[in-house]
Amino acid sequence: ITLDTLRSPPILAIGSSGIFRSFSPQSFDAAAKSMGQQVQSINAGLPAVSCSGLIRITEFVRDHCQQKNFRLPVAIYELDPMHVSVIPQKGDIHLSHEHFNGKVKSYSDEFIDTEFNWEPAVYGAWTYNLESARQKQRPNWERKRDYDIARAYLGDIDFLEEEIDAWIKGANLLATIADRVICFIHPINTDMAGEIPLNKQGRKFENLLSQISKTPKLELIPWQNFALKSEDYLNINHVNPWSGMPKLSEQLARMIFEPS
Repeated sequence: ITLDTLRSPPILAIGSSGIFRSFSPQSFDAAAKSMGQQVQSINAGLPAVSCSGLIRITEFVRDHCQQKNFRLPVAIYELDPMHVSVIPQKGDIHLSHEHFNGKVKSYSDEFIDTEFNWEPAVYGAWTYNLESARQKQRPNWERKRDYDIARAYLGDIDFLEEEIDAWIKGANLLATIADRVICFIHPINTDMAGEIPLNKQGRKFENLLSQISKTPKLELIPWQNFALKSEDYLNINHVNPWSGMPKLSEQLARMIFEPS
């Protein structure tokens, strides 16, 4: 795939696992077409990538678009509150320039789950194994990590200014080669988050979003706008592929393209 050979205007969805496991180009494009928008979206989500890693991706996209004098009509850019929090996800990869110039060797295919293959034929859509995905579904959440994620969304976790600045830098890079930059925040399972005590809720995430919303050319879609049910999730902050992914992708397209 090259951006300048696509027959329809390309829309690039960039992010970590929140994009990788939720964004269906097929569902998004079909919903856009129903509103008179002929587009070809591409899932450029890379699971387990840190905030600084996302900057390397946006730099790569910026450089290639500028080399070809090409503009994107829309870029979708994920904001994961845990990435910019004081307790970021352990194991997230801090991509470097070496990952993009061939100096870092990839693992051979035998060591990589087939669900992580990036397939041009489906424009990067998650090629999940249904049985494997069902086994990963966690309806209850005793794990501390899920508790921390819920606290972040509900405003009880602090955020780091340097990480916020890094995320905004990525948004600004995309703004140089995209007509619209959409801030995508993956919704959470509110039924699970509802068990958080009231004394563990605050306004910290709300204040962060208010700060980010001042970024020029950035359009922020509130995560609460998504209409998903508990059965659409694999866990607290990832949708399942059989119902949640198509629903979320369709709703995202309508939020982007519906008349204001």
